[in-house]
Amino acid sequence: MLTVKKDRDTMTNWSDIVGNPSNTNEEIVHEPDHYARWQIEPITYIMRNDFEFWRGNLIKYSSRAGFKFYAGKTQVESEIIDLEKVIRYANMRINLLNGETKL
Repeated sequence: MLTVKKDRDTMTNWSDIVGNPSNTNEEIVHEPDHYARWQIEPITYIMRNDFEFWRGNLIKYSSRAGFKFYAGKTQVESEIIDLEKVIRYANMRINLLNGETKL
């Protein structure tokens, strides 16, 4: 079993980080671990409230930050990537409100 550094001080099994490799496609598509951890999945919250695309992405990326792991990235690097996506969508919305043509 492959063991990886989960954070600065903790070692863990790779399968504990990326999920159960025996998950079916159905589970991966309909209940990914990084979203299903919440009482209300972000997509359900976003769609039931008719949020705009930019607002939905703020919720999506901030909800999964620290829980979705990108291949070849550490937990910290993966979390930073999603937080940078949150900042990007917030900045795009600000640019739109300011009338800028480049979002």
